[in-house]
Amino acid sequence: MTEHTKEPWLVYSRPEEYVIANNEVDDDYRVIALMRPRHSNEIANAARIVACVNACAGLNPEAVPASVSIVRSIHSILERYFEGNINGWDDQEILHSLKDYLGDMKAALELAEKEE
Repeated sequence: MTEHTKEPWLVYSRPEEYVIANNEVDDDYRVIALMRPRHSNEIANAARIVACVNACAGLNPEAVPASVSIVRSIHSILERYFEGNINGWDDQEILHSLKDYLGDMKAALELAEKEE
């Protein structure tokens, strides 16, 4: 994969357009995208793009789907446990169920922290 423009990215409002750039708007900034405000949600879209890129700074984007899947699985177990919907499971069974995800979590973290 080619290297992307480094963070932080910023959104600037200029007459008749929004600029996504990686530096203050001066003589030495790199324009990443220009958005012309044709719809009322353009600035919100630009802000969301920038927020996502900046939040993922230093993370390998390939790790995101696996990480989300693990968080969903663990959330489901814990939610059912605290709502009393784990039929017949005791605390040890819950811990063993969660322990099963340790290897997956470690692999996802290693992937996330791997250089892009």
